[in-house]
Amino acid sequence: MEMDKETPTILTYIDSGQSKLIMEFTLLAVEAKDINLMMFEEGCYLSAPAEDLEYAATLSFCCPVKPSEAKAKYEGSGSILTVEVPLKDALKNAVKVPIE
Repeated sequence: MEMDKETPTILTYIDSGQSKLIMEFTLLAVEAKDINLMMFEEGCYLSAPAEDLEYAATLSFCCPVKPSEAKAKYEGSGSILTVEVPLKDALKNAVKVPIE
C-alpha cells in the first residue's frame, strides 16, 4: 500500500558570507536512517517515510551548488534536517533589485 505524500515545511537561505545554501526540512516522526536525500548542482530530491505518510520534496536552487561537499545533520529531537552546501560561484551573477 502506498503512503500519502506530504511536502515538509522547508526553509532555504544563503548564509551571511554568501558562500553556501542552507536548507532546513521539518520531518516529524522520521528516523534518520529512513531519510533519502539526493542532490545535484541545480537542485535536490528528498523523501522520508514517517508513521502514516511520506514526506517528499523537490527543490530547484537559485544558482549551482557543489553537491559532493554537502553536509546534512538531522536533529531527531527537533525533527529538523539541516543541509549546508557550498555555492559553486557564490552569487556570481546576482543583481540587487531596488525596493520602492
